[in-house]
Amino acid sequence: MNLTAILEKHKEYLAGEDGGVCANLRCANLRCADLRCADLRGADLVCANLTGADLTGADLRGANLTGAKQRLIHIKGSQHAIYAIDNDIRIGCQRHSLAEWLEIYPDLGVKNNYTLDQIREYGIYLKSIQEILKEP
Repeated sequence: MNLTAILEKHKEYLAGEDGGVCANLRCANLRCADLRCADLRGADLVCANLTGADLTGADLRGANLTGAKQRLIHIKGSQHAIYAIDNDIRIGCQRHSLAEWLEIYPDLGVKNNYTLDQIREYGIYLKSIQEILKEP
């Protein structure tokens, strides 16, 4: 079954429709897949390769990502949400690598009218993401 068909059956499953099936993407190669705005709630993504996949706006609540080949981090900050997919970090409308963020966040915070407390807050978040990405 192709990815489009799996996602359609999953959509039916989430809606409680007959014939709907929870998405089984266990060990699937989803490298560079376009999963923008995909509703993957509760999907089985164990050991899936999500390297380079575009998950912008995807709903992964309750999805099993154990062993998935991409780290997904979502933090709701006081000003903007942070979405980190591996080393690709988005805060508000800005998208940079983690290394770039660690260098520019203080100046960018001032430019975007963040308070000093908010700038410190986002610095803590970025350093936490850095620690998470160091884990094996």
